[in-house]
Amino acid sequence: MSCKELLPVLMSVVLMIVLPACESDTDNPLVPVEVESITLDKNSFTLAPGDSVQLIATITPAEATDQKITWTSGNLCIAHVDSNGWVKAMAKGDVTITASARHGSRIAIATVVIRCVSASAQMIKPVSSYKLQYNGHAYIIVNRPSTWMEAAQIAADSSGYLAAIDSETEAHQIERAIVKSGFAFTCAAPDGGGARYLWIGATDSHQEGSWYWSSTLSPGVSTTRGPCEYTNWGINSYGQRIEPDNYPSPGPDGLVDQDYAAIALDNWPNGKQYQWNDLNGFNKLAFIIEVERQ
Repeated sequence: MSCKELLPVLMSVVLMIVLPACESDTDNPLVPVEVESITLDKNSFTLAPGDSVQLIATITPAEATDQKITWTSGNLCIAHVDSNGWVKAMAKGDVTITASARHGSRIAIATVVIRCVSASAQMIKPVSSYKLQYNGHAYIIVNRPSTWMEAAQIAADSSGYLAAIDSETEAHQIERAIVKSGFAFTCAAPDGGGARYLWIGATDSHQEGSWYWSSTLSPGVSTTRGPCEYTNWGINSYGQRIEPDNYPSPGPDGLVDQDYAAIALDNWPNGKQYQWNDLNGFNKLAFIIEVERQ
């Protein structure tokens, strides 16, 4: 066999040896590099309700195979955290924000202390509130957009609670006060038919369908002062009581229940002006504080 004839045979043999070796290297997956630790750039800090700050998490080693970080809040009523580590304060209180790696056993923790400025300094000013005296109680209509939890906290800081309406007569007194206040209320609730509303103290956040009046507020938690024996839920044009319907609506971290009551300032498909609707507590609305013996 001549050299020219032998060369193709030799090349074929070489390829048969080299190619399987290359395929073998490619088919073997890389050995995963596990997370050894995770640290945050902050361990504790203070925010006022409505403020936001971003936490930065660092995984060690930097070449770890899985770089995914899961963020969680210990109390969504006090603070939320998104998938990028942005923390938003919702109400006064202490809450733990946790960043964890996928492997789970190595966790870094930051404690967020939410600071709430006193109601007298932050909220209750003559230009933003109107006071009604009725039956030994003061009713303060506050025209500042707030979530239900923010409003409840401000009410507690004012030695009161979000209004608890126990009779039709009391409801009519509040309706007249709303008119007399002269406020141009502008905050509407998208999950309430686009109508404008005022927060009151009724909630079924403790048990779905059992409506109670909230009272004082400990950090991030409302307590109850009794069941809602009088109610004025929305009735549609056919005379059917549709509300409360607990219709799921968008919140900061997905769909949430409608666990908080508000007085409508406009007609909406399921009710009329001054009737009540259950809403997503993250709506920013004006509200009514009730204070005893004022």
